[in-house]
Amino acid sequence: MERVDSLRRSIALGLILALPWAGLPFGKTAVAAERPIGTPTTTQAKPELLNDRTRDIIGASLVAVPEVIHKKGLQGQGEVIAIADSGLDSGDLNNLHPDFRNLSGSLPKVLNIRSWAGGPTADTSGHGTHMAGIAAGTGAASQGKYRGMAPQASLYIQGIVDKAGQVTPPEDISKLYEPAYKANAYIHVNGWGTPGNTYNRTALETDRFSFQHRDFLAIFGAGNRGPDPNSLTCEGTSKNALVVGASVSARPSGSSGGGDVQQMAELSSRGPTTDGRIKPDLLAPGMAIISTTPRLAGLPEDEAHLYRRMQGTSMAAAATGGAAALLRQYYREVEHREPSAALLKAALINGARSHVENMSGYENTFGLLDVGRSILSLYEQSFASIDEKEGVAAEEKKSYEVKAWTEKAPLKVTLAWTDPIDREGRLVNDLDVTVIAPDGTTYTGNAHMGVIGRDRKNNVEQIIITKPQSGTYRIIVSAVTIARDRQPFAVVMGQPLAEAESAGGAPLQDIARNQTLTLRWVINDQVRKEPEVTFPKGTQCYLSPRRIYAVARAVRLRSVDVTIIGGKSYILPTEPELTDQAYVLDTQAALTINGQATPLWPSEAKGAAALVWVHPGNQKAVQIDAVYRKVEGRLEQWSVEKKELKLFGDSKVYRAPPDISIQTVTKPEGEACVPGPIIANRPADSVLPGSQVRLTIDPQRQIVTQIEVVRTVVQGLLIKSPNKEEVELEGYGALPVLSGATILRNGEKVDLRELRSGDYVQANLIGQERKAYGVVATSQSLWGKIVFASAKDKMIYFTDQFQRLHRCELKADALLQRWDMPVDLTTIPIGAWGWITLGSDNNIQALRIVESEAPRMALVQQFDKRKKEILTNKNERIPLFSLTAVTKQGLPVPPELITAGATIQWSPIAESSTTGGQYAGAVTIAGTGKPANESTLTLNASLIPVDRQVFILGKTNGSDIWIYPSVGNEKIHVPVLANGEYAWWTEPVPGESGYQIVATSAGGQVVGRYLTIPRWNGGELKDLSGHWAEKTLTRLWERGIIRGYPDRTFRPDEPIERQDLRLLYGRLFGGDDGPPSSGFWAQQGIVTEKQLVQFVQEKRARMGIPTEPLPNWPHMAESGLSKPDKAATRARAAVLLDELIQSIEKHKKAESGR
Repeated sequence: MERVDSLRRSIALGLILALPWAGLPFGKTAVAAERPIGTPTTTQAKPELLNDRTRDIIGASLVAVPEVIHKKGLQGQGEVIAIADSGLDSGDLNNLHPDFRNLSGSLPKVLNIRSWAGGPTADTSGHGTHMAGIAAGTGAASQGKYRGMAPQASLYIQGIVDKAGQVTPPEDISKLYEPAYKANAYIHVNGWGTPGNTYNRTALETDRFSFQHRDFLAIFGAGNRGPDPNSLTCEGTSKNALVVGASVSARPSGSSGGGDVQQMAELSSRGPTTDGRIKPDLLAPGMAIISTTPRLAGLPEDEAHLYRRMQGTSMAAAATGGAAALLRQYYREVEHREPSAALLKAALINGARSHVENMSGYENTFGLLDVGRSILSLYEQSFASIDEKEGVAAEEKKSYEVKAWTEKAPLKVTLAWTDPIDREGRLVNDLDVTVIAPDGTTYTGNAHMGVIGRDRKNNVEQIIITKPQSGTYRIIVSAVTIARDRQPFAVVMGQPLAEAESAGGAPLQDIARNQTLTLRWVINDQVRKEPEVTFPKGTQCYLSPRRIYAVARAVRLRSVDVTIIGGKSYILPTEPELTDQAYVLDTQAALTINGQATPLWPSEAKGAAALVWVHPGNQKAVQIDAVYRKVEGRLEQWSVEKKELKLFGDSKVYRAPPDISIQTVTKPEGEACVPGPIIANRPADSVLPGSQVRLTIDPQRQIVTQIEVVRTVVQGLLIKSPNKEEVELEGYGALPVLSGATILRNGEKVDLRELRSGDYVQANLIGQERKAYGVVATSQSLWGKIVFASAKDKMIYFTDQFQRLHRCELKADALLQRWDMPVDLTTIPIGAWGWITLGSDNNIQALRIVESEAPRMALVQQFDKRKKEILTNKNERIPLFSLTAVTKQGLPVPPELITAGATIQWSPIAESSTTGGQYAGAVTIAGTGKPANESTLTLNASLIPVDRQVFILGKTNGSDIWIYPSVGNEKIHVPVLANGEYAWWTEPVPGESGYQIVATSAGGQVVGRYLTIPRWNGGELKDLSGHWAEKTLTRLWERGIIRGYPDRTFRPDEPIERQDLRLLYGRLFGGDDGPPSSGFWAQQGIVTEKQLVQFVQEKRARMGIPTEPLPNWPHMAESGLSKPDKAATRARAAVLLDELIQSIEKHKKAESGR
C-alpha cells in the first residue's frame, strides 16, 4: 500500500490573504479582530506560494496559527505519533533529514527508530520517510513549505521491513502497539495491509488492544485496490481502527481525477467489509502528495533532493494521523481533557464533509477529513462533545439536548464506541443513537448511509439533518445489547459553523447580516487585525454566534497561462518545472487582465504575471488579476550572468532572469505536427542571437516573464548518413544545413557527419533559404505503446513501432510529460502512444505521451507512397509519419503494404497542418491469406558471425526483405536477387542482440524470422583440452556460437539428439520453415553420422552454397564415416557447423568479388 499523506482541509478556520501588488489595495469592512468595530491597524502581507495543498484542504494551516485557537497554535506540541513502516531516512537518530531534527525547547523530534522485523532501520524504499513527513515533518528543508500536519509532534518509528525487503509485521500486532503506547504514542499510523477484505488476526488484535487501551487510536490506510467495491485490506476491516481512503489531488498531474479534491481517488480501496460494515471511515488527500524522501549519498541536501511525490491511502493515513494529533492537543490544552480514541473518531467524523452536505462522490464513507472544521466548531461550542467513560448498561439510555442556532448549517450527531472483540469481527455491544426534532420527527443512525431501520453492524453511527428546524433537538443514546458490564462511548453533536463565500468585494456587514460579531482573520499564517475590509472573491467565511472566521489565500505566479487538461481548465505556470503550482479554474472565477474584467482568458495573455486568489478548501482559483505587455524583435544579446537582454533596433535593456520561461512558437512542416520526443540539450531550449522573439513583460516589476521564440521546425527519421552540407529525412526530403550550425546527437555536440541512419532528427529552419541552423538527433528515442506501468516498481512495459517488447525502469530523475507538462506515473494511461527515450543503461530517462483517440477501422481507397498518406473510401486523409507503427500479422512491415481495398485499424494522433487529417500513430493491416496467383511465402535466413561483424543472408520467394535491428529506429531494405537470394552485413552497435527479418510479397504476404547475435564468451570450457576438435570448439565457444552446460563443460563426445541439433543450428539460421513435428524433426532420438551430413548438405543447398565435398573433415578413421549409422556426437555437429559458416563466408565473398 502506498503511503497516505495527512491532508488538512481548511474549512471553518482562518483566512490567508496575500497582499496584492501595488495598485490592487484591499477594500474595507466594518469588523475588527477580537475587538469592537473601529480599532485601526495596518496590515501588509506578501503573497506566497503554497506548494503543500494538504494543510489547507484539511484545515491544518489555520489552526496552526498562534492566537486563532491556541496561544502558540495547534501544531501537535506534546503529542507522539507512532508510524510502523519502512523506517526513517538514514535510520540514525544523530543523522536525520533536516525535517526530523530536534526543535529547540521541544521534546526530541524522533523518540525511537527500531526494527521489529529484524531488518534495517534505514528507509531504502522512501515510503516510511514520506509518511513521517506528512504526519509530522517540520518542513525545515523547504522553509516550511512542505511541513507536515502536526509539525511539532514527536515521532516513534517502528520498522517492519525484514532483511529481504518484505513487509513483515509481528503476527501479534500488539507487540508493535505496546511499546509505542508506553512511549505515549496514542496515535498509531499504518500504511500497509493484506489484500482480501477479510477479518484477520491483525484486525482482531487491533480491536483487542484498542478495547484494552481506550485512549489508543490505530489508523490504517484502506488499501490501493480501487475502484472496485469490497476491495479493503484485511486490516481495514478492524472495527475500532480509523480506516482512511484517499481523495484525489488538487494538482493537475496527480491523478485522472486531479483537481477535484472532493472525489475519492480511483486507486483507493472501497468498502463495505464482507459483513456489510461501513469502511473506510474517512477520506483524506492521498494523490500527488509532496513530502520527505531519504537522503542519498553524494546528492546535495536541497529541496529538489529532499522531497518527492507519492500517492496512495498510506499518504491519507499519515495525514489523518497528524490531524488526530492536532485534535488531541486541542482537547488536552484547550478543553483540558484526556480524550478517548472514540471521542477523536467521533469528532473527526462529525467535522468531515459528508456527501450529504455537498453531494460529492464518497457516499461509502462518512466524508472528507476536515480537522479545522472539527476543532473550530468545538472551540466555538457549535459542537458539543461527550466522552462517556462510565458508559451504559444493557437497556440503559443517556439523553442530551442541542439547540439549532442557524438554518445555514446541517445538524450532525456522531456516536462512536470502542467495541469488544469478536473472532468474526461482528458487533458485540450494540448502541443506537436517535434524534428527536422539535416537531417530533425521529431520525436513526446511518440512515443517510443506506441503513434501513436500526443499525446492528457498525460501532459508528451518524445522523445528518440537512435543513434543521429552529428549536431544541433531543439526542438519545440507547444500549440495545451489552455483552457484559457497561459500554463507554463518545458522542459529538451540533452544527458546524455556518459558511459563506464572498463573491468579491463583499463588505463584512453583508456576510454577518448586520450582527455584532468580531472577526478573526489570518493572512498568510498570521493573525491580522484589519480596520475596514471587504473580502476578495472566494474568501471562506465561517460564522458562529459570536465570531466570523475568514480564510483565503493568494499566490503570485511570475508567468502563467490557462489551459484545459483532462476536461478541466487550469491556471498554471508556463515554467514546466513549476506545474505543481497549477490550480483548477473555478467555473465562476473572475478574470482581470491589465485592470479590465474579461469573461475568457485571452491566448495573448500567455506569460502574464498573475495574482491568483485560491479557495483554501477546494484549492480552486477563484480570482485572477493578471498584467502583461508584449514586445517583439530580433534578439541581439542575452547575458545570463548580467540577467540582461537586448533586441536589435531597441535601445532598452530588459531584465531577464536566467530561469525564465522559454516558449517555442513553432511553425511545423510535415510530420513536425506530431509532437516529437523529449531530447536533452535541444536548441529549442536556448535562444540564439538573431532569433525572432516575442517578450512578455511584467509592467509592474519591469522584468521579462516569458520569451517566445518563433521557429519553423521539421523533423523525421534520418534515412542515410549525411554529407557535410545536408541531411535527408523521411517525410521531408533533403534538408540543407548552415555552415557552423549547432549539431547535437544524444545530448552531445557532434559534427554533422556523425549522425547515423535511423536517428530521429528535429531541425530549426531560418530565412528564405530554408536551411537548418540547429539540428538535434537521437538514437535513443522510440515511438511506442504503453502496455503496463507500475508506479510501485517504477517500471514501464511498452511495445515499440517495430513490435519489440521492452521492460524498462524509470530513472530517478526521469521526465514524464503529458499535455505538454510534467506529470507523474499515475497519469500515464495503459494503451497510450508516445515517445520513450532510453539511456545507455536501457532505463527510461524521458517519456512523452502524445494524446491519441480510440482506434478506428477504415477501408483503403488509395495509398500515396510519395506523400505516405492513406485515402479511405470515405475520402478521409490519414498521413503517416516516419515512425508510424505499421504492422501485419504481428510483424513490422513497410507502409507500402497498405494497398487499395485493404482494411486497416488506425490510431489517430496529431492533426496535420496541411491536409487537416489526423496523423496515424499506428496502422494494423488486416488479412492473413495469400492471393490466388502467389505461392505461399517462404523465408530462409541465416546470421553468420565474421570477426566483429555479422552477415545476414538467405533465400525467399518474396519480393522484398526488411531488417529491423533490436535497438534503435533503423529499418533496412535489402533487395532480393532474381534467384531469391539476399545478403546484408553490418557491425552490431553496442547493446544490439539480434535482428527481425521480414519478407514481403507483391501480393501482401508477410513472414518473419528472428536471428540472435551470438554473445562472445569469456573463460574456457573444462573438457576440451586434448580433444581432436579442441581448436574449432574453442573458437565457436568464444564467439558465442555454441553453448556449454551450467558446469562449463561441452561434453563433446556425447551423442546429439534432434532437438539439440535444431537449437544449435537454429541460433544462426533462424529455424526451418517446417514445424518441429514435421519432416526430419518428426523422428525421435539420436542423429546418425549419415543423417547429420545429409542435414548439413541440405542446409547448404537451401542457402545456395554448392554441395561440394566438405573440406577439412577429420581423418576418416576418427570420423566414423565408415559407419554411417553410428551416432553423431556433439563435437561432429559443431565442427560441421563451423565448416558450413566458412563455406558460406567464402562463397559470398567470391560472389561479391571481395
